[in-house]
Amino acid sequence: MLIDFAAETNTTNVQIRHAYRTLEEQEGKDILPGHSDHHTGLGVALMYEKDGTAYDLSLEPVYDWLYENCHKYGFVVRYPEQKAAITGISNYVEYFHYVGDGVASYMKENNLCLEEFVAQIKAHTYNNPLETTDANGQDWVIYYTACQGDMATVKLPTNFTYTVSGDNDGGIIVSVSLSKSAYEQQQQESESESAQ
Repeated sequence: MLIDFAAETNTTNVQIRHAYRTLEEQEGKDILPGHSDHHTGLGVALMYEKDGTAYDLSLEPVYDWLYENCHKYGFVVRYPEQKAAITGISNYVEYFHYVGDGVASYMKENNLCLEEFVAQIKAHTYNNPLETTDANGQDWVIYYTACQGDMATVKLPTNFTYTVSGDNDGGIIVSVSLSKSAYEQQQQESESESAQ
């Protein structure tokens, strides 16, 4: 993403302000240790440097490219300012969170923050997945599996690329890179093999 940003804007002064933090490093911050996105290792706060001083990306229009294109690389703005009432966090629009290409494109297209997406995906199971196409033209099916205590049985397709991630709320989100028709064919073949 940053390589493409530099090529498009001829700007190379973007730097990482924060990424992964340990529980100890989170002490004294706005969010309590154990409750921060920084613990996931999936996010990064970006800034730009000018004359030895760090600034928020939102202060300069050239960085709008990152906000408008991050979904093409699987990232979302984790705390959009207009969603502060939902996320509980304001003034942190420079924090980008990796959710994968299909989820990021769906969230961008539907103007969702992560909390809204997680609430919505819970209605989509293995047998009733969400279907979407990412910004690069790849089809995806996405579904949710609730955990029972500390365990979950997750149905996964064979011979297709997929990602599995926890939702930090007792469930698993699966993103599969294939069209819904191919996914349904995979389901039928799986059920046919189970019946034999």
